[in-house]
Amino acid sequence: MGGGRVGLIARGQERIEVARWLPDDPYPRAEITRLPDLTWADGDAPRLAETERTVRRALTVMSEYRSPALPADIELADDPVTRSWQLAWIAQLGALDQLTLLRSSSLGELLETTARLTSEALELLPLQSPDNPD
Repeated sequence: MGGGRVGLIARGQERIEVARWLPDDPYPRAEITRLPDLTWADGDAPRLAETERTVRRALTVMSEYRSPALPADIELADDPVTRSWQLAWIAQLGALDQLTLLRSSSLGELLETTARLTSEALELLPLQSPDNPD
């Protein structure tokens, strides 16, 4: 990448936070803190339903402006925690927004932030260039 920057592609099963970067010799290393798993509360059900409506509507609208990576009717898991993370993923938000979502301290916060960021991205969509202008 150059300029002292490092790119990383990873697939994980849990959330972590870098507590302290260690010397880069022979490669970048860090001390990490594992973040707790987010848990489902029955009170999150309405928020999950609203977030899902928001994200699916956004995917439909996005298809009018650019080729969507995912269809609006994509099938999601039945488990509400997994479904919540899947909604955050299919919302097609930018990298900084994705980091914000990973920092959520509760499932309710994850859902609320996913819906808010998706709505904000949707408002900006008409200002972007379409994939195939007429």
